[in-house]
Amino acid sequence: MLFGGVFFPAIADEPGTSGPGFVEQAYGANPRIGRCYDAMAYHPYPYPFTAPELDVPVRGSVLAARDAMHAVLARHGDGSKQLWITEVGWPTHRGYGVSEEKQAQYVARMQAATFAQRLPVLTWYTYGDYDDPSDANQEAHFGFFRADGTPKPSYFALGAFARVFAGAHFVADRSRALGLPPGAENTGGRGFALEYARAGARITALWYANESGAEGQGAGPSGGTAGPATVRVRLPVRAHRVTIVGFLGSRRTVAVPRSGRLSLVLGPGPLYVIDTGRTASRTRGRHRG
Repeated sequence: MLFGGVFFPAIADEPGTSGPGFVEQAYGANPRIGRCYDAMAYHPYPYPFTAPELDVPVRGSVLAARDAMHAVLARHGDGSKQLWITEVGWPTHRGYGVSEEKQAQYVARMQAATFAQRLPVLTWYTYGDYDDPSDANQEAHFGFFRADGTPKPSYFALGAFARVFAGAHFVADRSRALGLPPGAENTGGRGFALEYARAGARITALWYANESGAEGQGAGPSGGTAGPATVRVRLPVRAHRVTIVGFLGSRRTVAVPRSGRLSLVLGPGPLYVIDTGRTASRTRGRHRG
């Protein structure tokens, strides 16, 4: 049984209308409500349609919504209940949305980040766009397919993630250990290095969320960065060669330096590094992978 889905952003000046606020009131009305459901479903839409990792005043970030919801449940003794995202998305609307490229980046980043948060369900809104003769309705543009049935880049981003991470589980967040920036409220600039594993391979998802609160809405060129557009990271790997998969599915195999560290330039489009090495031991003159 699901409780929800509760809409995360609050209505301005209306206390208790956010997801956590509403659930808190529900527990206040019935302290035993936890007996009535198995999992909590929520819809962490960002308004305006900012990057999923960007912390903004009052609302926080799409990713932080998980912590806010969990905190409410934990206060009432239900912290062990699952949290499900049963609706989220970014429209590719020219006036109030994001570009198709940015939508695809956000899809890939949400998949990787919520996987790391161990959320068992992430449901996207919606499958496909529909015709809107007025072109005034953002709701017509959330899809992975355009109204004419052709796929958007987000379709390929979702497929690439599913193929790379099939059978994998989350291991650890290596972001700060690798020296990636933590970002800041409204200015963004947060780096990610999330490690996963599956039989015979270690996979690291890496990206740099460079969007700020000034990121323009609409399908024009990306903009609004408050810091550098990219950052560089040196990722320790075990194999002699690794496969790097781009968030849209491109693949390349690269040789690893003798140092055992792979130098990568990170931007808003995630990279997935597949490392099939079995040992981290190396010497200056010889690989021991």
